[in-house]
Amino acid sequence: MTEKTPGKKRLRRCKVCGKSFAPQRSTARYCSDACRKKAFRRRHPTPKVSAEPIAAPFTCRHCGRTTWQIEAHDRQYCSASCRTAAWKARRVAAALTLVELTPETSHDAAEMLIEEQGMRAIAATLKSAGYAYDAAVRQWIKGEVAGREG
Repeated sequence: MTEKTPGKKRLRRCKVCGKSFAPQRSTARYCSDACRKKAFRRRHPTPKVSAEPIAAPFTCRHCGRTTWQIEAHDRQYCSASCRTAAWKARRVAAALTLVELTPETSHDAAEMLIEEQGMRAIAATLKSAGYAYDAAVRQWIKGEVAGREG
């Protein structure tokens, strides 16, 4: 959509407002920055965010404190320190259970085994032996447990 005028540059029609304009570059589509920005906003609309965030109560799996969480459905702990404390409690409980299973193993040897093998491998071994971790009492218990955590 260009118009030819003798002795002058070719005129173009702005894709937003429809005005005729003399482009400074061969690729210009818009008569002004305002029209260019308007076209960009039409092509890239901003997503609408809900006015009020959705908040729901949740209970920390370690300390039992009930707090509010905003749109984080998979949150398990109220803080990083509770998450770390829960990890340490699972590790200590695993060491105690290993000592129970093999009385000739000392607590230090069980800790070293966990360090070498990794907690995932030890947890898998305990689970295959019929144990489940109960976060409420912070122990590996033989059989099914209601508040399972692995």
